[in-house]
Amino acid sequence: RALELKSDYPYAWHGLGLVGGGSVNGKAYSEKECYVRALELKSDYPYAWHGLGLVGGGSVNGKAYSRKECYVRAGQVLGQPQPVIVGQPLSGYQPVYIQQNMAGQDMKGAQIGWLLYLVGWFLCCCCGPIGPVFWFAVACMHFCKPAEQRAQLQQEKTVAMVSCFTGIICTGVVVIVIVLFIGLVA
Repeated sequence: RALELKSDYPYAWHGLGLVGGGSVNGKAYSEKECYVRALELKSDYPYAWHGLGLVGGGSVNGKAYSRKECYVRAGQVLGQPQPVIVGQPLSGYQPVYIQQNMAGQDMKGAQIGWLLYLVGWFLCCCCGPIGPVFWFAVACMHFCKPAEQRAQLQQEKTVAMVSCFTGIICTGVVVIVIVLFIGLVA
């Protein structure tokens, strides 16, 4: 409703983008179009840059910005300039607020992984060899993520590796026991 009264209000365009887009004066706007419109009205609006980065980047005032460029632009507006080495931008740079978010994701993923790892041990001890299902699930939760994201999730990687190796070793032990049992029975 605010945009129908004042269509040059960048904060309202950003807000409309946050809810996935919407209709203004009978015209439908996508999430990306809302962020672009907010930035066309206020190019130093960091949260709109971040939102545009979340949807993969876009073209603002005729200039195309990638996802990474949007995040860098948001960080610059917030006073977090992109670091340079001998005058060249550092590749792989992410603004501090994105790094902090990844650290939180890493810790949460690691906590869930360790919980499932322990549940696997409990079930393995109480219900037989069902634990490897949980251990391999923990490994899959990590290794099915994109490589770029996995590289930033070191705590989660540790849990995934321990779970994977535990699952492989226990599965191998079960197979050996079954083979020996069959050999003794025959």
